Amino acid sequence: MITASHNPAADNGYKLYWSNGCQIIAPHDRKISQHIMNNLELWDVNGKEENLENVLEIIQSEYEGKLNGIIKELFPSPPTRFLQVVYTPVHGVGQRYVDSVISSIGLPPLLKVESQCNPDPLFPTVKFPNPEEGPDVYNEAFGVAHSKSAQYVMANDPDADRFSFAEWNAVEKRYRIFNGNEIGILFAYFLRSCTVGPLAMINTHVSSQFLSSFAQHNNIYLISTHTGFKNLGNKAIELEKEGHRVIFAYEEAIGFMIGGLVHDKDGISALAVFLSWLNRTDKLCSEILADLYDKYGHFVCYNGYVPCCELALKERIFKKLGQLEAPVNLAGYTINIITMYEDAPLMAKLQLKDCQVIFRCSGTEPKLKYYSEGKDKNVSELIKMCNEMSNELLKL
Repeated sequence: MITASHNPAADNGYKLYWSNGCQIIAPHDRKISQHIMNNLELWDVNGKEENLENVLEIIQSEYEGKLNGIIKELFPSPPTRFLQVVYTPVHGVGQRYVDSVISSIGLPPLLKVESQCNPDPLFPTVKFPNPEEGPDVYNEAFGVAHSKSAQYVMANDPDADRFSFAEWNAVEKRYRIFNGNEIGILFAYFLRSCTVGPLAMINTHVSSQFLSSFAQHNNIYLISTHTGFKNLGNKAIELEKEGHRVIFAYEEAIGFMIGGLVHDKDGISALAVFLSWLNRTDKLCSEILADLYDKYGHFVCYNGYVPCCELALKERIFKKLGQLEAPVNLAGYTINIITMYEDAPLMAKLQLKDCQVIFRCSGTEPKLKYYSEGKDKNVSELIKMCNEMSNELLKL
């Protein structure tokens, strides 16, 4: 699949999938890379165009049919309301597919953001076209939502494999953007509510610990993997072969896999299933989330990143962390346990008395990312801690 997603068009990226429908993992990645290096001369395809087949329509029809089946199984009763919802693909490819899917499952059209509904690799209305980046990406959609008094705003990233949404807060008179962990919690809650029997779910090592607490009380087998849907998707296939019903997988970077439709994150099906649920509940997402926190624990998360371009610096940071002996002081904070990951050398978990923070280097962007969480913590404390620790690590 050719895609640079929310990265600059010059990245000219692509994703490679194996025959099982998942992104490639070892040893396939190394073998494919070697085949590429052994075949650097361009093929002559002139006059062979008739051998090419466009399977997009076939795939789309089959995809929508299976998605319809999943939604009907989850929600056998008809919607109790039809919400006003604004949708933006953020200058990506999502609009035509969301329009088609929403129509196929019998919901009314979503309100368009005309300034962002067509693909444009220059992303002219945003600084960075990833809904994870917050209000800047949503500004155009919020304008439409205000004018139409819409309760919800939904977004995909440019290649439509991520899903995000915001909800109108009548008290604060603003739209609240939900982060990936909060959306994951809501998915887990209603997917468990809509199904009977034992289920399996998957998240990542840097996802919120809330799902672990929720799973223990709700007949859910939960397993965590390293980040990246190449890991979650292949783990889902492995669990399915063992007889588990894997209904959900997610990572905090607003990536969601629903019901085994595909073994990859998919923003289109995530939007369709989430909207189908919203049209069948009379409570706000913020209210449901608050109830869940009261019942299973107030897990407070703060995630972010600092720019980190030099590979040598990244390697030096994690080599130094691996040499530290806990308990140890870092930027004024006492670290009680340091966990290094042999199969992810640029990643470390630091555990403090009442919270933890995981540092890892992005595999696709020049960033040192951090994922912090504490039970019953103040988010301002986590922000301060992450900023001070990150700055200290960059000095190593």
